[in-house]
Amino acid sequence: MNPEVDAYVGQSEAWPDEMAELRSILLGCGLTEAIKWGIPCYSHQGKNIVIVQEMKEFLALMFFKG
Repeated sequence: MNPEVDAYVGQSEAWPDEMAELRSILLGCGLTEAIKWGIPCYSHQGKNIVIVQEMKEFLALMFFKG
């Protein structure tokens, strides 16, 4: 677990519980987490796989084309 992502999830006002659940799932898949572009990004073998993006009305997993 990355402490920068801990801080990001901790400051979320709209989606902290949902982000924690998604984070658990993504880490369970063996992905590495980091903050890139100011948001949580998950990668595998140095390749970006998915970002977690907070919106006003929803929380999105955005997958990279690959």
